[in-house]
Amino acid sequence: MCGLTGLFVGTPRRGQRPLALTTWLARLLIESEHRGPHATGVAALLNDGTIHVAKAALPASRFVRTAAYRDVCAHGTLFIGHTRWPTQGSHRQNQNNQPLLSPMSPHVALTHNGHLPRVDRYFAHFHLPREWEVDSEVLLRLACRHVTPEGLALPALLQDLTCCAGQLAVVLAVASHPDEVIFIRRDKPLYLAYHAGMHLLTYASEDAILQRALPWVSQWQIQPIPVNTAWVVHRQHLASPVSYRW
Repeated sequence: MCGLTGLFVGTPRRGQRPLALTTWLARLLIESEHRGPHATGVAALLNDGTIHVAKAALPASRFVRTAAYRDVCAHGTLFIGHTRWPTQGSHRQNQNNQPLLSPMSPHVALTHNGHLPRVDRYFAHFHLPREWEVDSEVLLRLACRHVTPEGLALPALLQDLTCCAGQLAVVLAVASHPDEVIFIRRDKPLYLAYHAGMHLLTYASEDAILQRALPWVSQWQIQPIPVNTAWVVHRQHLASPVSYRW
């Protein structure tokens, strides 16, 4: 069990005040700590396609007090967070912690909640390289295979994922398309919350996490992503995801 959580800032509106993103993301991570107390991380995507990642073998309540956390939250419009409970790969080796970032350009940042048993067979089946111990790496490598100049070829990725047995919920983004975030759910829960007034999207692995972490929670529209569904959310249309069944 791991925790997925994050924030996606919509296109700023005239007169809109700056949001307290660092504080709100910290709340989301801390409320997700029970799902993964062994390591915590955040990837921040900037409008120019730059991705910054900070992660450490620390519980969220300690991680959010680090300089690395403050630095990674200083800029960006999309923040992808993760709290880790290891199933494969030691959390003491930071390359196994998440978010995972592809070593080759165009970079892909990915977080995963779930477990893929016998993952070696998928690396072999798809002829994928492997650098780390964590099973989630196969998801990152598959996503990288389907990045095109137009963005991620999501139907092709979903077709590959049908070959991979196991539990998963995934959040990922491609550096070359920082205005989009992709949510993929097989069976592990994933909830999105949208605030129309702030034009802000948040998400978490539990509805209760959002209920506890978000200010003015009654003003948020909270909904679960259905089982076996992927959503693509664009920065200009946070409340209108494009849906794919798989």
